[in-house]
Amino acid sequence: MPIDPSKTIASRLERVYAGPLGPLALLAISVPFGVWWFFSQMRGSSSTPVSFDAMAACFVILAMAYLGLHGLRNMAWTSLPVLLTFEALAGFVAVPAWQFATGADTLDSSYELAMFLVLIAFAAFWLGSAVLMKEKGLRFSPSIGYTSGRVLIASVVMLVLGGLGKFVLWKFGLFGYGGDDQSRGSYSGILAWLTFMSDLLGYALVVSAIEVLGKRSPERAIKVVFWLSFLPSIGFGIISGMKSDMLTPIFDVILIYGVTRRQLPRITVIIPVVLILVIYPFTNAFRENLNVGYRAQFNTLGGMKETLVKSFDDAFFSFGAASQGATSESFRQASNRVSYLTYVRDVSSLPNPSMLQTDEKIWMAPLYALVPRFLWKSKPIMSKGGILSVLVGRPGSTSSAVTPIGDLYSANGTWGVAIGMLIWGLFVQLSMNWIGSKPASERMLFAYLLMLRPLLDMENDFTTMIAAAVQMAIMAVVISYAIYGRSPFIPRDARGEGAFVIQ
Repeated sequence: MPIDPSKTIASRLERVYAGPLGPLALLAISVPFGVWWFFSQMRGSSSTPVSFDAMAACFVILAMAYLGLHGLRNMAWTSLPVLLTFEALAGFVAVPAWQFATGADTLDSSYELAMFLVLIAFAAFWLGSAVLMKEKGLRFSPSIGYTSGRVLIASVVMLVLGGLGKFVLWKFGLFGYGGDDQSRGSYSGILAWLTFMSDLLGYALVVSAIEVLGKRSPERAIKVVFWLSFLPSIGFGIISGMKSDMLTPIFDVILIYGVTRRQLPRITVIIPVVLILVIYPFTNAFRENLNVGYRAQFNTLGGMKETLVKSFDDAFFSFGAASQGATSESFRQASNRVSYLTYVRDVSSLPNPSMLQTDEKIWMAPLYALVPRFLWKSKPIMSKGGILSVLVGRPGSTSSAVTPIGDLYSANGTWGVAIGMLIWGLFVQLSMNWIGSKPASERMLFAYLLMLRPLLDMENDFTTMIAAAVQMAIMAVVISYAIYGRSPFIPRDARGEGAFVIQ
């Protein structure tokens, strides 16, 4: 029996939030709360738990209202503003709430200010997006129904060069967490090129996944490229010691599958469990072993094998590794790593947040990506993460997450957060309106997936995020042209029949 779309949960939510009751409910909640919070701060009263809970509740209500206005049907979850909203709900509300409930962290007045900044930031972001929001979505419409020879050759070349780049980085002590500062200094002249070369393995995965999962290409060669890029990407992610390197290939495949087949694979629901119970314990043990001496031999086959075996043993088989206490510790470490609110608190609790600012200027962020350093000798070095580590008492060799909100606050205070995120919401929605104006080809989907990487990174400061996005945009245009030739981003002859929609 077919399901009536008007009776689905998504449709009901959309009608409720998009109708007149939605804005009235939001005003009824947010305006009295804003007045109460302002006067309570003026009186200096201490009501941190109540104030924090109220702000968190307003954040969730505003987020749900925005999702309702945006549209929750079809593949709306793959749109950039929606993905950012889901990420914000998890990192700024759900994870911190779990930490406070379990005693892994303590709620104090510094968290109250951080939650207020986050609420202001995303309210402005959602407002900017809602102002320009259009009832259009991205429809995936392949330019051709088969895998062309050009795409196959390009994917094979990227597979080989990317794998070779990963191997060279590993062999010369430059790869991931296993790399050392001395080796990086010795190869600083070519390190950026080697890193770009190694990234081609991930690009080969995206191209082949679009062909295999999206277009369901019967070509055996492209299927071989898919598996030879997917599995090594996971493998190199494991030995990199970087959690993001392990998860990015999985995220890319899930997103492509969801966009092109209009449904999420069932494996998606177990990723959080795998993240906490498998990836985090192993990564923590792996890094600890590298720090106590295994780094010196990690770039040999024997040393790598010994490090991996020791790390797996420490994480899962040693005495106490699978105990309730060890599991709780894994949950605590995992939540600390993905709690974006804690990162904002680190910045807002500084005696003088402006101490975090360097010679970087937010409005010059695109120029940092466009002008190479050999032409701009005084080009600022993006180092706010290292500065924040020193200011909060962490080792200077580490880099703490500044977040776009923390960066805007340290530069121009609360008004800077509101105005900056409002402009960001306008820009992101304009981009999505253009992307969804007509059916998109394989080239557009490839470029969109590449652009998601820097734009979804909430750990970077605002300047670095914009610079990385501009750099990735240029790279996506050039690489997509090399792969697909003059195939347009938007096919001229695409029709709506059978298209895949991202509202």
